[in-house]
Amino acid sequence: MRMLKRIIIYFVSAMLFHGCVDAIEVDLPPLVEKIVVEGAIEEGSNPYVFLTKNTPYFEPIDTMTLMNMLIMDAIVSVSDGTDTVILEPMIDMWRFPYLYYGSKKMIGEAGKNYFLSVEANDEKVSSRTVIPESVLIDSMWFELENDKDSLGLIWFTFEDPDTLGNFYRVFSKTLGKDSIFLTMQFSTIEDKIINGAADNRVGVYRGTNDEIDDQEDMERWYFKIGERVVIKFCTMDNVHFDFWDSYQNDRSSLGNPFAAPTYVQSNIEGKGLGIWGGYGVYLDTFEVKIDSLILE
Repeated sequence: MRMLKRIIIYFVSAMLFHGCVDAIEVDLPPLVEKIVVEGAIEEGSNPYVFLTKNTPYFEPIDTMTLMNMLIMDAIVSVSDGTDTVILEPMIDMWRFPYLYYGSKKMIGEAGKNYFLSVEANDEKVSSRTVIPESVLIDSMWFELENDKDSLGLIWFTFEDPDTLGNFYRVFSKTLGKDSIFLTMQFSTIEDKIINGAADNRVGVYRGTNDEIDDQEDMERWYFKIGERVVIKFCTMDNVHFDFWDSYQNDRSSLGNPFAAPTYVQSNIEGKGLGIWGGYGVYLDTFEVKIDSLILE
């Protein structure tokens, strides 16, 4: 009985305390408008740059807000130190925000530095990146997920170079299903622990394409026996890695009120945010089947 009284007193006190709590108002600083950059140049491919503007934290998200975020009249250029190309507005309906800047007049080469310049909204931002040498995949195989009849993950191994400071990112594209390369939620790897090691194992699950995937279908994360999948294993420099690693950590903390705040790194100079990065690229197509061990 004494314990019951204590419990009742506790809950009554908690309710009274809750009723006396005053609403807290926080004065947020005014928004400083910045150019948001998401751009890259890959080994063997053309440069691309998505440009938007940042918005207030509590801004309602609707069609008009999204349209106002787009930067459609920027002057964007990329230079490799010798040649400079102007990127033109293009459309990609499979990647939000659909409008991007690109050029078919430049193809990324490993070992080269690439300089980005963006002029928009009376501001100018810039950045520099490098395309590192690519690293090969040694072997690849498929393993069924527990309690799944035909669904599972693709695994591969690679050998990390014996110099500290190698960084990787993994993409996949299921032929006939995915229109673009997708990334897992945690798609980045660094060699802080595995430096110089051989036979490093990486498990790959299918990323999600918000434009076409049924978000209620949990099986969308897996590969299926009979599918053909292109694995893209990319190298990148330290700054490029820091951006995506911090971005992933920030995304994973969404909805968690106890998570520590995460600052997303950026290599954009001037009044801008985001990333301009280079990728060394190794590609291989894999047929999903049991006991698949040999690369095609």
